[in-house]
Amino acid sequence: MRHSISSVTRNAEALAVVWSGGERTDLPYLWLRDNCGCGECRVAQTTEKRFHLFRVPRDLRPRSVGMDGAGSADETLSITWPDGHRTRYPSSEIRSLLNRPRLDLRHWDGGFQPRRFDHDRFLASDRVAAELIEEFLRTGVCVLVDAPTEPDSSERLATRLGPVREVLFERIHNVMVDPKGYNIAHTGLAVAPGQNSLTATWTDPSDNTIIRYEYRVTLKDVTNDSIIPWTRILGSGAATVSHTAASSLLVNGTAYDYHLRAVTAVQTGAAAKATGTPVAKPAAPANLAAAISDAQVTLTWDDPNNDTITRWQYRVDSGDWKDVKIAVVNTPEELTFNSTNYNVDQSFTTKLASAP
Repeated sequence: MRHSISSVTRNAEALAVVWSGGERTDLPYLWLRDNCGCGECRVAQTTEKRFHLFRVPRDLRPRSVGMDGAGSADETLSITWPDGHRTRYPSSEIRSLLNRPRLDLRHWDGGFQPRRFDHDRFLASDRVAAELIEEFLRTGVCVLVDAPTEPDSSERLATRLGPVREVLFERIHNVMVDPKGYNIAHTGLAVAPGQNSLTATWTDPSDNTIIRYEYRVTLKDVTNDSIIPWTRILGSGAATVSHTAASSLLVNGTAYDYHLRAVTAVQTGAAAKATGTPVAKPAAPANLAAAISDAQVTLTWDDPNNDTITRWQYRVDSGDWKDVKIAVVNTPEELTFNSTNYNVDQSFTTKLASAP
């Protein structure tokens, strides 16, 4: 029997949905927004969440609510939120939630103690496995005792609960306790600016237990930086000592804090922080001209009026770049250097560049 929605009413904290059979279902606004399954809110390939509920206020209410295809097999509840985002739920999907078995939840109090189950009996007995799963659904926690300590032994436990869903990272992640801990907060982290980028370098901590590094970039001195997620530095490991964060979202001329932390198989270390300001790449010198005399070349170019320029460099033909020694680096207009290796009537190329 197909069930359709006969009416929808907006209340203070939830949508009240009345079905064609007379039943009523209350759908909290925060739940509706948090479980949006669109491509903006979830990764299609993995269903991993992109949207985080802390981005909306606690008293969130929809701007509008409607029904698309009412009464049809494609009937869909459509919700538009104050920021313009649109969430859609097929009524069949909402109805399926009502058909799931419900357990009487047990809330924790001061005397609550989680039930304990033997690891080997859980694997061997379907009855014990069913009891553990029901207990977990009812209380949210249970304890397995006498579990093995060998690496990757948790995979046998995982397959007892359901199929292992492999992702792009390691198949099984072993969690262990390391009493000595690890801290990367004192590793000489430094940040060099680039165009829409920051390049971080740090001292090799000589710790072979590091399996990767993670970073995040925030506006300088932002106090609520915890809302910015950490990102893995792809290919990083114990020997990694540098990383470049490049993005069009890094605005040239704006100061940012670069945060770095190390991760072992046991735990995540404390973070180090350094500040840097991306700068735009200087434009090529305009109207560059060369005047050649005996054993001497004089270069002239337009004043770029760019206070971010810290030095100028030149080279002859394919030789090495050399710094120009000019007292006032932001307003150079002329450079003279000796060219004893060239004759007046010999052709050669001189190049000039500025550097931030």
